[in-house]
Amino acid sequence: MNPDKVIISIISTVIIEVISVLFFIRSNKAQKEMGKFLSKLRKDKQQGVTKKLVESIENPVLKDTLKIQLALYYSGIQNDTSSINESIQAAIRKALKKPHIS
Repeated sequence: MNPDKVIISIISTVIIEVISVLFFIRSNKAQKEMGKFLSKLRKDKQQGVTKKLVESIENPVLKDTLKIQLALYYSGIQNDTSSINESIQAAIRKALKKPHIS
């Protein structure tokens, strides 16, 4: 066998392997980015549903309390949902003691 043909065969094989590795690496990066994007879409949808639910609440005290707590939660300032629950319960107790007149 001709040594030139062997060298050309080896070089072409190495080039093909390098290109396939580069495609594999790029594919993995693309999958990670798509995962992040889908996660953000999911979060955006949840926020939209939450906003609609909050807007459907008729009691202004409860609605305002919930808006403030959710704004803090979604902004990342307050990640502890227990204080959100406590605020909502306090607003409900207050709303039940003092009926809202429309």
